[in-house]
Amino acid sequence: MIALADELKADVVIVGSRNPGIQTHLLGSEAANIVRYAHVPVFVVR
Repeated sequence: MIALADELKADVVIVGSRNPGIQTHLLGSEAANIVRYAHVPVFVVR
């Protein structure tokens, strides 16, 4: 997702987020990783 945003020269990335379960707490969520590593602002929709 991050590489695609860079390739497209996106101004913002919009991602959805679910209610966290035990796996999310142990492994982290994809939305959290995008927020952490994206080179552009990220808007998370719940």
